[in-house]
Amino acid sequence: DRASTEKKDRIKNAFIAWGKGEEISAKGYTADVLLGYEKVTNEVLYSLNPQMSYMEKYNAIDRAKKKLIARAEKEGKDIRCTVASMYSGNEYYLFRFKRIKDIRLVYAPPQDLGNFGGDIDNWMWPRHTCDFAFLRAYVSEDNVGVDFSPDNVPYKPKSVLKISID
Repeated sequence: DRASTEKKDRIKNAFIAWGKGEEISAKGYTADVLLGYEKVTNEVLYSLNPQMSYMEKYNAIDRAKKKLIARAEKEGKDIRCTVASMYSGNEYYLFRFKRIKDIRLVYAPPQDLGNFGGDIDNWMWPRHTCDFAFLRAYVSEDNVGVDFSPDNVPYKPKSVLKISID
């Protein structure tokens, strides 16, 4: 179940799926789509007091973060959250993500498209390696990020970045 093998060397020769049925499952890959974030500084720092040792403060902050994450992740089975410290621990933000687990390879360019003209490990600019691929994310019909299933449908986000050639 590998995307590329010796017989089908998709890294060397490229890959394009001409239809949904030809897309290759990217097992083990996930996509986390940011749904939003909120400031949670007060909730994280609420239990701190000046008499606490550094370790006590660390543990209190860690407990508060875990509690916020556990509560937020109850919103859905595909919701993943993290609490990030900003400004040297003076502010905290809770980030909510939709985890999509059915990711499929749609296109990968041929290796020669990027590796031409000499040193492929050139870290100087301009650098041409064509190291990209097009992937498509799939969800269940009720828009939940679930494991691979032929019944899954392409994920449709609430908003997209429109690209124009004009």
